[in-house]
Amino acid sequence: MCRLLAYLGKEKVVINDIITNQQNSLEKQLIMKFLNNHYINADGFGISWYDNSISEKPGLFKSRNPIWNDNNIKNIASKIKSNCFLSHIRASTIGITSWQNCHPFNYDKYSFIHNGNIDNFDNIKFKLIKYLDKDLFSNIDGNTDSEYFFYLILHFVNKKHKLESAVIKAVNWVIENQLVYKEKVTLNIIITDGVKIIATRFSNRPNEESALGYTHTKLNNEILSVTLSSEPLNSHDKWFSIEKNHLFSFDREKCTSVLTKI
Repeated sequence: MCRLLAYLGKEKVVINDIITNQQNSLEKQLIMKFLNNHYINADGFGISWYDNSISEKPGLFKSRNPIWNDNNIKNIASKIKSNCFLSHIRASTIGITSWQNCHPFNYDKYSFIHNGNIDNFDNIKFKLIKYLDKDLFSNIDGNTDSEYFFYLILHFVNKKHKLESAVIKAVNWVIENQLVYKEKVTLNIIITDGVKIIATRFSNRPNEESALGYTHTKLNNEILSVTLSSEPLNSHDKWFSIEKNHLFSFDREKCTSVLTKI
Protein backbone atom coordinates (compact mmCIF):
# COMPACT_ATOMS: atom_id res chain seq x y z
CA MET A 1 0.00 0.00 0.00
CA CYS A 2 0.99 3.62 -0.38
CA ARG A 3 2.78 5.58 2.33
CA LEU A 4 1.57 8.96 3.62
CA LEU A 5 3.40 11.68 5.53
CA ALA A 6 2.38 15.22 6.46
CA TYR A 7 3.49 18.07 8.71
CA LEU A 8 1.71 21.22 9.86
CA GLY A 9 3.05 23.50 12.55
CA LYS A 10 3.75 26.99 13.84
CA GLU A 11 7.45 26.66 13.04
CA LYS A 12 9.03 25.98 9.67
CA VAL A 13 11.15 22.83 9.48
CA VAL A 14 13.54 21.50 6.84
CA ILE A 15 11.40 19.05 4.87
CA ASN A 16 14.18 16.46 4.67
CA ASP A 17 14.44 16.32 8.47
CA ILE A 18 11.03 14.63 8.58
CA ILE A 19 10.91 12.82 5.24
CA THR A 20 14.40 11.27 5.26
CA ASN A 21 16.27 11.94 8.52
CA GLN A 22 14.10 9.83 10.78
CA GLN A 23 14.65 6.48 12.51
CA ASN A 24 11.82 4.99 10.44
CA SER A 25 11.74 7.35 7.46
CA LEU A 26 9.61 6.72 4.38
CA GLU A 27 12.59 5.27 2.53
CA LYS A 28 13.50 3.01 5.46
CA GLN A 29 9.91 1.76 5.66
CA LEU A 30 10.21 0.60 2.07
CA ILE A 31 13.55 -1.10 2.66
CA MET A 32 12.07 -3.05 5.56
CA LYS A 33 9.14 -4.13 3.41
CA PHE A 34 11.58 -5.36 0.76
CA LEU A 35 13.65 -7.29 3.32
CA ASN A 36 10.48 -8.91 4.64
CA ASN A 37 9.47 -9.99 1.11
CA HIS A 38 6.56 -7.57 0.88
CA TYR A 39 5.51 -5.66 -2.22
CA ILE A 40 7.45 -2.40 -2.35
CA ASN A 41 6.28 1.06 -3.35
CA ALA A 42 8.08 1.78 -6.63
CA ASP A 43 5.45 3.64 -8.65
CA GLY A 44 6.45 7.22 -7.95
CA PHE A 45 6.50 9.75 -5.15
CA GLY A 46 5.97 13.42 -4.54
CA ILE A 47 5.94 16.32 -2.10
CA SER A 48 3.92 19.51 -1.90
CA TRP A 49 4.85 22.37 0.42
CA TYR A 50 3.64 25.80 1.47
CA ASP A 51 5.36 29.16 1.90
CA ASN A 52 2.66 31.76 2.49
CA SER A 53 5.21 34.57 2.27
CA ILE A 54 5.35 33.74 -1.46
CA SER A 55 1.88 32.36 -2.21
CA GLU A 56 -0.99 30.53 -0.54
CA LYS A 57 -0.72 27.96 -3.35
CA PRO A 58 1.63 25.03 -2.64
CA GLY A 59 4.78 24.11 -4.53
CA LEU A 60 4.89 20.65 -6.08
CA PHE A 61 7.53 18.08 -6.99
CA LYS A 62 6.55 14.65 -8.37
CA SER A 63 8.42 11.83 -10.01
CA ARG A 64 7.39 8.48 -11.48
CA ASN A 65 10.73 7.02 -10.31
CA PRO A 66 11.15 5.11 -7.03
CA ILE A 67 12.14 7.49 -4.23
CA TRP A 68 15.47 5.70 -3.69
CA ASN A 69 16.36 6.20 -7.37
CA ASP A 70 15.88 9.97 -7.58
CA ASN A 71 18.45 12.23 -5.92
CA ASN A 72 16.46 15.33 -6.86
CA ILE A 73 14.13 14.85 -3.90
CA LYS A 74 17.00 14.81 -1.39
CA ASN A 75 18.61 17.89 -2.92
CA ILE A 76 15.33 19.81 -2.99
CA ALA A 77 13.93 18.72 0.36
CA SER A 78 17.18 19.51 2.19
CA LYS A 79 16.98 23.14 1.02
CA ILE A 80 13.30 23.93 1.70
CA LYS A 81 11.81 25.04 5.01
CA SER A 82 8.05 24.90 5.37
CA ASN A 83 5.43 24.87 8.11
CA CYS A 84 3.15 22.64 6.02
CA PHE A 85 3.94 19.87 3.58
CA LEU A 86 2.66 16.51 2.33
CA SER A 87 4.66 13.56 1.02
CA HIS A 88 3.46 10.38 -0.70
CA ILE A 89 5.03 7.19 -2.01
CA ARG A 90 2.86 5.28 -4.46
CA ALA A 91 2.08 1.61 -4.92
CA SER A 92 -0.25 1.73 -7.91
CA THR A 93 -3.57 -0.10 -7.99
CA ILE A 94 -5.86 2.09 -10.10
CA GLY A 95 -4.23 4.10 -12.85
CA ILE A 96 -0.99 3.60 -14.77
CA THR A 97 2.45 4.57 -13.47
CA SER A 98 2.81 8.14 -14.71
CA TRP A 99 3.67 11.61 -13.46
CA GLN A 100 0.00 12.60 -13.70
CA ASN A 101 -1.04 9.76 -11.38
CA CYS A 102 1.57 10.44 -8.70
CA HIS A 103 0.51 12.21 -5.52
CA PRO A 104 0.14 14.87 -4.16
CA PHE A 105 -2.65 16.39 -6.21
CA ASN A 106 -2.88 20.18 -5.99
CA TYR A 107 -5.64 22.62 -6.88
CA ASP A 108 -5.63 26.29 -5.91
CA LYS A 109 -4.57 26.34 -2.22
CA TYR A 110 -5.41 22.67 -1.58
CA SER A 111 -3.12 19.64 -1.60
CA PHE A 112 -4.16 15.98 -1.20
CA ILE A 113 -2.74 12.46 -0.77
CA HIS A 114 -4.47 9.07 -0.47
CA ASN A 115 -3.71 5.52 0.60
CA GLY A 116 -6.35 2.94 -0.27
CA ASN A 117 -8.78 2.05 -3.04
CA ILE A 118 -12.27 2.64 -4.33
CA ASP A 119 -12.49 -0.89 -5.74
CA ASN A 120 -13.91 -1.20 -9.25
CA PHE A 121 -13.99 2.57 -9.45
CA ASP A 122 -15.42 2.39 -12.97
CA ASN A 123 -18.78 1.45 -11.40
CA ILE A 124 -19.29 5.05 -10.29
CA LYS A 125 -16.75 6.99 -12.37
CA PHE A 126 -19.17 8.20 -15.05
CA LYS A 127 -21.74 9.25 -12.45
CA LEU A 128 -19.03 11.15 -10.59
CA ILE A 129 -17.86 12.88 -13.78
CA LYS A 130 -21.40 14.17 -14.37
CA TYR A 131 -21.71 15.19 -10.71
CA LEU A 132 -18.56 17.33 -10.53
CA ASP A 133 -18.50 21.02 -11.34
CA LYS A 134 -17.29 21.46 -14.92
CA ASP A 135 -14.41 23.77 -13.95
CA LEU A 136 -13.14 21.21 -11.44
CA PHE A 137 -13.44 18.26 -13.81
CA SER A 138 -11.42 20.08 -16.47
CA ASN A 139 -8.43 20.16 -14.09
CA ILE A 140 -8.18 16.37 -13.66
CA ASP A 141 -4.99 15.19 -15.39
CA GLY A 142 -4.77 11.51 -14.46
CA ASN A 143 -7.03 8.48 -14.15
CA THR A 144 -6.79 7.44 -10.50
CA ASP A 145 -9.66 7.07 -8.06
CA SER A 146 -7.58 9.23 -5.71
CA GLU A 147 -7.56 12.33 -7.92
CA TYR A 148 -11.28 12.03 -8.66
CA PHE A 149 -11.99 11.75 -4.93
CA PHE A 150 -9.91 14.88 -4.29
CA TYR A 151 -12.03 16.81 -6.76
CA LEU A 152 -15.21 15.43 -5.20
CA ILE A 153 -14.09 17.01 -1.92
CA LEU A 154 -13.41 20.29 -3.74
CA HIS A 155 -16.87 20.06 -5.32
CA PHE A 156 -18.39 20.25 -1.83
CA VAL A 157 -15.95 23.01 -0.83
CA ASN A 158 -17.28 24.99 -3.81
CA LYS A 159 -20.78 24.44 -2.42
CA LYS A 160 -19.66 26.42 0.67
CA HIS A 161 -19.03 23.47 2.95
CA LYS A 162 -16.16 23.72 5.42
CA LEU A 163 -13.26 21.40 4.67
CA GLU A 164 -14.19 18.84 7.35
CA SER A 165 -17.79 18.71 6.16
CA ALA A 166 -16.68 18.49 2.51
CA VAL A 167 -14.49 15.46 3.28
CA ILE A 168 -17.29 13.67 5.15
CA LYS A 169 -19.81 14.41 2.39
CA ALA A 170 -17.36 13.05 -0.20
CA VAL A 171 -16.84 9.84 1.79
CA ASN A 172 -20.59 9.38 2.15
CA TRP A 173 -21.16 10.03 -1.58
CA VAL A 174 -18.74 7.26 -2.53
CA ILE A 175 -20.15 4.80 0.01
CA GLU A 176 -23.74 5.44 -1.02
CA ASN A 177 -22.97 5.07 -4.72
CA GLN A 178 -20.86 1.92 -4.28
CA LEU A 179 -23.34 0.30 -1.89
CA VAL A 180 -25.28 -1.34 -4.70
CA TYR A 181 -22.07 -2.97 -5.98
CA LYS A 182 -20.92 -4.09 -2.50
CA GLU A 183 -17.39 -2.91 -3.26
CA LYS A 184 -14.53 -2.32 -0.84
CA VAL A 185 -13.71 1.33 -0.13
CA THR A 186 -10.60 2.38 1.79
CA LEU A 187 -9.99 6.09 2.22
CA ASN A 188 -6.94 6.98 4.28
CA ILE A 189 -6.48 10.54 3.08
CA ILE A 190 -4.75 13.77 4.08
CA ILE A 191 -5.83 17.14 2.70
CA THR A 192 -4.66 20.63 3.63
CA ASP A 193 -5.04 24.27 2.67
CA GLY A 194 -1.77 25.18 4.39
CA VAL A 195 -3.51 26.32 7.59
CA LYS A 196 -5.76 23.38 8.46
CA ILE A 197 -5.01 19.70 7.89
CA ILE A 198 -7.62 16.93 7.69
CA ALA A 199 -6.91 13.20 7.78
CA THR A 200 -9.27 10.24 7.59
CA ARG A 201 -8.82 6.57 8.32
CA PHE A 202 -11.85 4.92 6.75
CA SER A 203 -12.92 1.54 5.40
CA ASN A 204 -16.32 -0.04 4.86
CA ARG A 205 -14.87 -3.50 5.60
CA PRO A 206 -14.54 -4.71 9.23
CA ASN A 207 -11.20 -6.46 8.72
CA GLU A 208 -9.41 -3.60 6.94
CA GLU A 209 -6.57 -2.49 9.22
CA SER A 210 -4.49 -0.03 7.18
CA ALA A 211 -2.95 2.40 9.64
CA LEU A 212 -2.62 6.15 9.97
CA GLY A 213 -1.39 7.93 13.07
CA TYR A 214 0.08 11.17 14.38
CA THR A 215 2.37 12.76 16.91
CA HIS A 216 2.33 16.35 18.11
CA THR A 217 4.35 18.95 19.99
CA LYS A 218 2.60 20.96 22.68
CA LEU A 219 3.23 24.02 24.83
CA ASN A 220 0.91 24.16 27.83
CA ASN A 221 -2.46 23.19 26.30
CA GLU A 222 -1.69 24.46 22.82
CA ILE A 223 -0.65 22.12 20.00
CA LEU A 224 2.24 23.68 18.08
CA SER A 225 2.69 21.05 15.37
CA VAL A 226 1.30 17.77 14.08
CA THR A 227 3.08 15.09 12.05
CA LEU A 228 0.93 12.41 10.39
CA SER A 229 2.33 9.16 9.02
CA SER A 230 1.30 5.69 7.89
CA GLU A 231 3.84 4.33 10.40
CA PRO A 232 5.55 5.94 13.42
CA LEU A 233 8.68 7.72 12.22
CA ASN A 234 10.64 7.16 15.43
CA SER A 235 10.49 5.56 18.86
CA HIS A 236 11.14 8.66 21.00
CA ASP A 237 7.91 10.54 20.16
CA LYS A 238 4.54 9.39 21.41
CA TRP A 239 2.42 8.27 18.45
CA PHE A 240 -1.36 8.03 18.46
CA SER A 241 -3.35 5.88 16.05
CA ILE A 242 -6.34 7.52 14.36
CA GLU A 243 -9.31 5.32 15.12
CA LYS A 244 -10.88 3.51 12.21
CA ASN A 245 -13.69 5.44 10.50
CA HIS A 246 -12.66 8.71 12.13
CA LEU A 247 -11.59 12.11 10.87
CA PHE A 248 -8.69 13.98 12.49
CA SER A 249 -8.27 17.73 12.05
CA PHE A 250 -5.68 20.24 13.22
CA ASP A 251 -5.87 24.01 12.84
CA ARG A 252 -2.49 25.76 13.06
CA GLU A 253 -4.04 29.12 13.96
CA LYS A 254 -6.30 27.75 16.70
CA CYS A 255 -3.63 25.31 17.97
CA THR A 256 -6.29 22.63 18.53
CA SER A 257 -7.07 19.20 17.10
CA VAL A 258 -10.38 17.36 16.82
CA LEU A 259 -11.25 13.69 16.27
CA THR A 260 -14.68 13.05 14.70
CA LYS A 261 -16.43 9.78 13.88
CA ILE A 262 -17.42 9.42 10.22
